[in-house]
Amino acid sequence: MEQLVNEIKELVQLKESTEVDDIVMVIAEEPQMVAYALVTGIERDLSRKDEWWHVSMKLLSMPIQSIVWTLRTEQFTGQEIFTMGGKPRFVQAVD
Repeated sequence: MEQLVNEIKELVQLKESTEVDDIVMVIAEEPQMVAYALVTGIERDLSRKDEWWHVSMKLLSMPIQSIVWTLRTEQFTGQEIFTMGGKPRFVQAVD
């Protein structure tokens, strides 16, 4: 996964921050995908002591899918590869 992310970073100009209305690149190992999504909301998860966020996105696929992932800032700004259900994921906004 790390090698794939590094290769894509060479091809696509990415941002250091992520805001509502940004297009993000979503990379998953399983199911294997590289896709774009529109960020439609970022709201603080007040049920957690640490800083976590509900990141709402519309996956730009056919059909368009609405998803909400609960992530730390480092996870939705491309600072780290993270796992969901034991499967690696990567999210970062496209410049």
